[in-house]
Amino acid sequence: MRLGRIGYINCAPVYGAIDREIVRAPGELVTGTPAELNDLLVAGELDVSVISAVEYARHARDLVLRDAADGAVTRNSDVGKVKPKFAEARAEAQDLEALAALPHEAVLVIGDAALTLAAHGTYPHRYDLGAEWKTWTGLPFVFAVWAARRSADRDAVRRGHEALLVSRAWGLAHLDELAADAARATGVPLDACREYLGGLDYAFTYKHLAGLTDFFRRLAADGIVPDGSLQFLQVA
Repeated sequence: MRLGRIGYINCAPVYGAIDREIVRAPGELVTGTPAELNDLLVAGELDVSVISAVEYARHARDLVLRDAADGAVTRNSDVGKVKPKFAEARAEAQDLEALAALPHEAVLVIGDAALTLAAHGTYPHRYDLGAEWKTWTGLPFVFAVWAARRSADRDAVRRGHEALLVSRAWGLAHLDELAADAARATGVPLDACREYLGGLDYAFTYKHLAGLTDFFRRLAADGIVPDGSLQFLQVA
C-alpha cells in the first residue's frame, strides 16, 4: 500500500511514532506537499492519503473517506463580500523570500509557511481560516480528510487505519517532544510550536461532520463541486 504523508509539522502527531519506528509503517510512505498528494491520490498513484476537503469533494466518485482533521478554502468570501484577484505562486516555507518580492496585498499560506510568517510578524494582519469559519457558522472547519481509493485493498486500508490511530495516540501524548523537534526543524520558537500543535484537532466528531457537510453544501451551491454525499469506508 502506498500512503501519502504531508511533511509539515502539523502532521507530526500522526506520523511521529511511525517516524520513530514505535509503530510499524503501514506501507510505503510517500512524502509531499498537500497539493502534490492531492494530485497523486486522484491519479491513483497513492492508495490512501490526506487530501484537502475540497479536492475530496471534487473526486468523491473515486474516493471513500476514512477520517478527518481540522485545509481547503474557496476563492471568494461570503462573509466579507470580498472579490479578490488571485495570482498563483509557490508558498512553501523555502519560497517565502521570493514570495515577498512579488506584488501583492495578502497571501494565503498553510502549514509550516504560515507558522513561519506568523512567528516573524511579516504581515500586520493575520486571520485563521478555521477560527473565522467557526465564528461564522459555529462549527469546526475540516481542512483535510483521510481518503482511500475505492479500488484499494480493504484489508490493507484497515491495517493502515489502525496503525495511524495508534501513532496518533502516541503523538498526542508526546506533544512536548514533537514541538521540540518542530522548533529545531523550522526555527520557530519552541513555545509557538507547542501552542500550535496543541491547538490542532485530529478528531472527527458529529460537529466536525456537520461542519464538513455545511462546507460541501456551500461549494455545491456555488457549482465548485458536484452535489454528492459523503461515503465512509467501513474499517471496523
